[in-house]
Amino acid sequence: MLEKRALPDLRVMALGASIVFGLGSSDGNGFRKILRDQLRYAGYNVDMVGTKNGGTMKDNDVEATSGYIVKQIHDASKLSYKYKPNLVVINAGTNDLVNGIDPGNQHERFKAMLLDLWSNISPETVIIVSTILPVDKPAAEALRGGVNAKYRSVVSELYKEGKPIYLAELDNFMTLSDLGDGTHPTDHGYKKMAGAFWSAISKAANEFKFNDPLPADTSNNAGKNCRKSPGDGVNAGSQTQRGSGYDDGTYQHDSQEMGAVLTLTSDWDRDQWFFARIFRSDRDDLLGWVENSAGNVVYAVRRNDGGGKFTLISTDLNVHDNCKPKGVVFADLNGDGLDDFACIGPDGAVYASINQGNGGGDKPPSFVYKGLWKRADPKYPQAKVRLADIDGDGRADFCGLADNGDIYVWRNGWINDMPDYWQALGKRFTGKGMGNLEGTRFEDLNGDGRDDWIWVGDKGEAHTWTNSRSCAKGVEGNGLNVAWRQGFYKGKTSGPTHTGGFANGIRGRIHFARIYGEPQDFGLLGKLDYVYMEHYKGSNGKHTFKVRVWKNKGYGATKPKADGNKYCDMTGNGRDDYVWVLSKGEMDFYPNGGKDFITDKDSYWGPMQKAFFKPGRDLDRRDLHLTDWDGDGKCDIVWVDPNNQNHVSVWRNGYTPGGGFSWQYLANPAPELYCPEKRGIGFHDLAVQFADVSGSGRSDYLCIEKNGRIWGWTQDAKGAWTYIDQFFGSKKHDRANMHFADVDGDGRADAIWVEKFSGDAFVYYNMGRKDIAGSRYWWEIQEKGGPFPAYGGSYAGSCQYFPDLNGNGRADLHSVQATFPNTAVTAYNVCDGNRSGDDSSEIKKPDIIMPPPPSTGGGEESNSPPDPSENCGVPTKWMQLPIKVGNDNRDHIRCLARWNQGVFPREIEAWASAGSLRWIRMVYSDGTQVTAGKKPPEDSSHRHGIVKWDPWHDSFQTFSLYGGGFKDGLGRMVLEMSNTCGGNENCRLDAGGWWQNPPPEVPIPRGDSGRGMLLGMQINAGDVIESMTPLFSKSKPIKVSMSDATFTPTFEELNSAPFEERMMEAVRASHVLYNDVPDNPVSMSVDLYLTMETGTKVTWSHEKGTENGGEVGTTISGEYGWEIGVPELVSGKVNGKIDVSGKYVGKLIKKTIDSKEDSGTRSVQTRFTLRTNVDPGKKVFCQVVAIQSKVNINYEATLTQHFENGDTYSYRVFGRFRDSQATDTFSYCESLNDDNVDDSEAADFVIRESGTYCSDGKRVGNTGMSDKDLLEACPL
Repeated sequence: MLEKRALPDLRVMALGASIVFGLGSSDGNGFRKILRDQLRYAGYNVDMVGTKNGGTMKDNDVEATSGYIVKQIHDASKLSYKYKPNLVVINAGTNDLVNGIDPGNQHERFKAMLLDLWSNISPETVIIVSTILPVDKPAAEALRGGVNAKYRSVVSELYKEGKPIYLAELDNFMTLSDLGDGTHPTDHGYKKMAGAFWSAISKAANEFKFNDPLPADTSNNAGKNCRKSPGDGVNAGSQTQRGSGYDDGTYQHDSQEMGAVLTLTSDWDRDQWFFARIFRSDRDDLLGWVENSAGNVVYAVRRNDGGGKFTLISTDLNVHDNCKPKGVVFADLNGDGLDDFACIGPDGAVYASINQGNGGGDKPPSFVYKGLWKRADPKYPQAKVRLADIDGDGRADFCGLADNGDIYVWRNGWINDMPDYWQALGKRFTGKGMGNLEGTRFEDLNGDGRDDWIWVGDKGEAHTWTNSRSCAKGVEGNGLNVAWRQGFYKGKTSGPTHTGGFANGIRGRIHFARIYGEPQDFGLLGKLDYVYMEHYKGSNGKHTFKVRVWKNKGYGATKPKADGNKYCDMTGNGRDDYVWVLSKGEMDFYPNGGKDFITDKDSYWGPMQKAFFKPGRDLDRRDLHLTDWDGDGKCDIVWVDPNNQNHVSVWRNGYTPGGGFSWQYLANPAPELYCPEKRGIGFHDLAVQFADVSGSGRSDYLCIEKNGRIWGWTQDAKGAWTYIDQFFGSKKHDRANMHFADVDGDGRADAIWVEKFSGDAFVYYNMGRKDIAGSRYWWEIQEKGGPFPAYGGSYAGSCQYFPDLNGNGRADLHSVQATFPNTAVTAYNVCDGNRSGDDSSEIKKPDIIMPPPPSTGGGEESNSPPDPSENCGVPTKWMQLPIKVGNDNRDHIRCLARWNQGVFPREIEAWASAGSLRWIRMVYSDGTQVTAGKKPPEDSSHRHGIVKWDPWHDSFQTFSLYGGGFKDGLGRMVLEMSNTCGGNENCRLDAGGWWQNPPPEVPIPRGDSGRGMLLGMQINAGDVIESMTPLFSKSKPIKVSMSDATFTPTFEELNSAPFEERMMEAVRASHVLYNDVPDNPVSMSVDLYLTMETGTKVTWSHEKGTENGGEVGTTISGEYGWEIGVPELVSGKVNGKIDVSGKYVGKLIKKTIDSKEDSGTRSVQTRFTLRTNVDPGKKVFCQVVAIQSKVNINYEATLTQHFENGDTYSYRVFGRFRDSQATDTFSYCESLNDDNVDDSEAADFVIRESGTYCSDGKRVGNTGMSDKDLLEACPL
């Protein structure tokens, strides 16, 4: 009896470019997961290997990079030799064909790669080679057949030599209809591709070619402390951060009119007034441009003494530059906090004089002329130049204005008075169509250290977009992106932040300055007040200027959630935890959940512990560091005092698993530690960092100079400190881009420089104590010079962190994806870069499609019904029977329809030559687009046009096609909408030939009354459009309905979170009722109003993570019947005070959203009535509270499309569900007592008589006013 042979383990490398990576598949797995599941179903243990990761599958290692040609794939394969795979599956060569790279020798380059695989891995490694897929590019497709024939010959030749190589034949099995974009397969296509590979693997298995893999080669890893390489990180599976922390919202402006703080007289009115920080960084002084008797320009200075008081000093300021007022700019050019002088010439060249900071009393500071700061650019003359700190490093950058208001920026580089270099950032602001460029200003309105965009109108109104740092990846020339958000006046959602309203022509008299300079909050710079230099000309010819000031009381856009992120091992288990730090130092704790891999349904962190640390005073979070001070394995909290040379205070962490956290405060545990450097304006521009450079197990103190030179102290295992005169010499890296973490796992912190644009990170490896190049530590660099490339960035440098989240002693790459939502992803730094494991404990037969057996005609074998992505198959009952126009050639058939995903065409562009329709471009409702044919040159001899429409509301009046084109293809296309195209002017398209005897017009049937919806089309296109089959519904779409919704997070999960994380808030008002009648009690009845939000917004898309699909109400009328949570008020009394919170209660809600007005939130007023008795001369403290829900969560549901004739069809959608509701109000009144006296002093207002009151405390009438009367008296 023969014993069944045990199956060998398979270590599988998928090798290639974007097709192998899975581009075009809905989950990013491509064929790899299906093939892996098939191997597991057949009984094999499987481990995918490669230095890249892609897709949602758990074992998602792959060796594939989009765009690579065969030579590059060959080079990349060498990165994975070390894994010793015993099975390699390859698809390679499409990019060579598309780029026309030596197709005659492509098979030889391919063969060289195969031979190298066997030579460097094992001669027993089985290799499966696929033929090249069809490609919808005529020139490349013409070459494909010949190259595939040579691929087959290579496989046959090597097989005959005894090599374990097999062919996965894709020709005649996969066609263009299996490709979503003409290059990459659809999900259906990838199932077929997996089937072809499995067929070839089965043949190899039947010939007993598989043996167990050789041991992986880790000889270069030197055990634990191996080196990191870009791209070899292992993805944690899903987002490891999903929106933790708090922010202060978008900017909401408010102001307090302070009147005229100063009145000036002058012989001139010539825009001579300037505000600048001459003496100190927190106040703007007033300067007047004067030409003295000698013909030299000086500035009369009125020093800002605070509180709106100015003092004229006796000595004029002389910058030794006779610049005319039109070219004068005061801005901080060198980042010292004081404004320097810039003169912009008529040609746009900028010249600089630097404020020496030596002013005081009656003496202004001196300015030293430095010469040309930025040479002229012919595109940006004087009127188009602005100087502004765009990147938030404290130094003014050069901004050039385009005619349409777009702004291009050059960064002022390095630390000296004058720029050492300029870095082009590209277009960093898109014009808002405001018109006159004279209105464009840059001012740090909210005091976050980044200049905001402000446009000032002719009557003094100002529109504002605030500037926050962005995590978007970039490159020099197009990088350091800015997250712009529009600000509004308080309570408004449109219009200007500053209403102006003065006479015409006063734009130049409006200034923004720190007259009072009050910061919004601790740790921020002063806000800019609004100044109107009101002008009068007297009968004596003198000019009077009143300096009218509106103090800035605005709030918001200063604290992105991402600013609070810190990571350190707080519990001593070896894995870094997540600590979110509020701006004033309070900390929330998210324990590391110990999960190496998570899915979208998992949380990476354990339950949050709110306020696990409170410092007891306001401390700037930039000065707080998490580091192991005492070497016990747990991170302590260290504060460096920015006002006392960064001396330290420590809270020692006394965490125990059973007892939780306790803190021992050490006021000055190491008096010798100091650093005279100051942190910069930029969020990461720190003067002090802590890292274990010495490898003692305790943190060392690193003082970082602005030029990047580092000195400080090391701490030994016993806590003794040793002075180090230089750890690290200056490499001219910006200080904000330097990090320290153990990259190679040797126990010593390495120096990491992060390239600010791309987020790529480079390492100077810490080789230990050694005097070298002026430093006391040896930092290894590459032989060719410079640090080692280590981490490949996907996000901007300021958003990259290097914690050890998986506890292997090596710094992982933790990338924050966006500053406002504060989501993040993680790539682990592991020696072998290898992930493994099944996605499910249940091993099932996958949905794989097998090619027909070679000996029969056969059809496709599938484990599932026909794939629903076949949008161009047999028409369904609700579709108009289609008509094809053009020839019957089927060589280049493509389906350009995605109606089964709820995606419809919304725009068509067509180009034609004299006798043929040559090229079309179709844009879908989700923003994607596709092209077909070959576009002719854009000149007057080629007829073309564009038509745009709203697919849910607009219909075609004409949709006609003509034959008579080249090779009997299409000759002409005429489209015309029956209405205004949703307000778009592109309502007609006519592209094609005009003939003396034209072929007959073919009007395309468009359903009932011609109002059917265009669903897409099937098209045959090579160099011309050979045929077209438009697809229409029978009837007009009228609405969508949604059912079977699941939410993420669920309402139950929201209820289990702390109240402040439940997407709800308590809206409250508190009032004191006062009876000032000395003898009699009074029964008081008061009507008051709370302003609440109400409304629902539902967006949908056919794929997760995007909202580019539709919006119910705005896109099309819709309805849903969902079990959702509605807010319920929960109240009680604790220690004499009202304790109020809310929870969600599940209710089946049916809602119809018919219009834009129904979609989204709006403000409403909720009435409540207080009735209580107040004793003579006494006060009663009353509180009124309602719970406001602000749900903003993901959902998945079934969407059904409804047509006017009753037809329907359904598909699954994903989207965002936003819902705002408010509970009934809860009110409570009680006499003043010790428990509520503090709260009563903070009450909104005091009421002395019955009546109706607005939210600002204004009495507007008796009780019982109608809502109409109320809105007139208390407008929203």
